[in-house]
Amino acid sequence: MKRRQVIVPKEIALNSSLRQQSYEGKNLFIGIDGHKYTYSVAVVMEGGLVKKWQTLVDPVKLAHQLTAYFPKALLHSVYEAGFSGFILHRQLTNVGIANQVVNAASIETTV
Repeated sequence: MKRRQVIVPKEIALNSSLRQQSYEGKNLFIGIDGHKYTYSVAVVMEGGLVKKWQTLVDPVKLAHQLTAYFPKALLHSVYEAGFSGFILHRQLTNVGIANQVVNAASIETTV
């Protein structure tokens, strides 16, 4: 009998450790960089990076990922206003994530 090789997607493998830690009641800050085909996501808590990943552009899926990875956490997210409009904003706020859409020109950068 031939054995099947099960390949666990990198995203799932990385997240198994996330589910072991409790984020209940903790403030997590999420930065989302929207591209044409992907979102780049970084999550910070208490000054340290908790998780960083890329996912295909799908506002419903991203909102679900965030609430599944960090249950009972107080989630705060931000992304730049741009070509994608406010669809992502509506999805994030619908699941209880405090989101802000910011003007890219108003964000300070280093020289």
